[in-house]
Amino acid sequence: MPTTPDPRRGTLVVRAHPELWFLLPRRRRCASWTVPWDGTAAIGHLVQSIGIPLTEVGELRLDGRTATARERPAAAAEITISP
Repeated sequence: MPTTPDPRRGTLVVRAHPELWFLLPRRRRCASWTVPWDGTAAIGHLVQSIGIPLTEVGELRLDGRTATARERPAAAAEITISP
């Protein structure tokens, strides 16, 4: 029996300010990229998992609005990380 796709899972679009690129792997030093998302991880966990310590983050934005590291995005959301 086929399973129904979980609408909470998918990918997120990540944009990191160029001042933070030195913390990222070379392949992620660009304007934006997509990352897989399990549907449960908070923004702060995602940011740390890509290589940016939360102590380096000045502002997080979720789909254009100010967000906290504890928020959980929806699938296909856009996360912007600023110093």
